[in-house]
Amino acid sequence: MDDCVVIAIHCGHCLAFCRPGAESWIAVGNYPYWFEDIIFYNGKLYAITSQFDLMLVELGSHPKVTSCSITPPKVELSFTSFYLVECLRELLMAIKCCTFKIFKLDPKGPCWIKIEDLDDQMLFIGTRIGFSLSALDYPGFKGNYIYFTDDSNNGLASVFHLEDSSSIETFSSNCSHSSPSLPI
Repeated sequence: MDDCVVIAIHCGHCLAFCRPGAESWIAVGNYPYWFEDIIFYNGKLYAITSQFDLMLVELGSHPKVTSCSITPPKVELSFTSFYLVECLRELLMAIKCCTFKIFKLDPKGPCWIKIEDLDDQMLFIGTRIGFSLSALDYPGFKGNYIYFTDDSNNGLASVFHLEDSSSIETFSSNCSHSSPSLPI
């Protein structure tokens, strides 16, 4: 367990991490922008800011956060939230406005490329979590859909069909939760 680490977005502007046996959390910088999401992808830890700046997070003996200098996607800044998700070994950014916009990282660019189709893949996103699965492995689910929860609809689960950009449909389950921010 020596290689285990817990990292969190602390107060929006700071990242903090802790290792087993440590007596306190270690803050990594205090930035003028908000961190929106963090992800462990391709053997590295990344964070994304409210200005679409993808940051590499290094937690070695001298922790630091540096910009990856990725050209941001061309979107209006009237989004409500966005998420980093790994899908088929690619890094995606899902931006929720009234609908969803999905971008894939092109490391050769380096830039974000808008994608319109997830094929048989489904994205599951919510406060504190994001992952993808193939609908072929889960009867009753449909590919090219985004299943999500967020605070804007009191934590209810919703679904969005990416192909036709149909409206967001809210659905309820038989579960009752005390917190609207529970992960999926």
